[in-house]
Amino acid sequence: MAFTVRDGLLTEDWAQELGEWYQSHAPERDSVSYEAHLLLARTYKALSSGSRRITGLPEGRYAVLRVIYQTPGRRLPMSEIGRALTMSPANITKLIDGLEQEGLVRRVTNEDDKRVTWAEMTATGGAAFLKALPEAVANVDDTWSALTHDEKQLLVHMLTKLRMHLLTRDAAASATEGLKATAGAAC
Repeated sequence: MAFTVRDGLLTEDWAQELGEWYQSHAPERDSVSYEAHLLLARTYKALSSGSRRITGLPEGRYAVLRVIYQTPGRRLPMSEIGRALTMSPANITKLIDGLEQEGLVRRVTNEDDKRVTWAEMTATGGAAFLKALPEAVANVDDTWSALTHDEKQLLVHMLTKLRMHLLTRDAAASATEGLKATAGAAC
């Protein structure tokens, strides 16, 4: 990996070169857009690579326990866990299966709506989560130690702005598709 300082800012040579290559095929475009996109994708892969374990828990299982632990009553409908973690129902089911086999959660059927299944943390699950929490906190602290507080705030701002743009763009595209489908059905 080779790094370069450009205009007082750090970049990776491969990303800059690839951004410039993309721009050579679309000269009216900004090469830094491609560079940012590539680096964000690689950074995401580095953050989520492998199957890290936090005090013996795979990262996905830890995340499920965290979501449940944060909830009053320490139980949530499985669909809400999926939404909170942006995971598919199938993935949540697999994670809950594993946590249930280890005695960390139990499934509870909603008495009012039999279609809804809750995942409820057991006392063993609460203890396992609290045991893993300091390691998870230390991992995040270590991951972000290369950035200053101001740099982290700026990154949060920029990522939020990008996410807002993507959500707005996707919502507009969904609305347009819905209108086309409605118009086609009316004909």
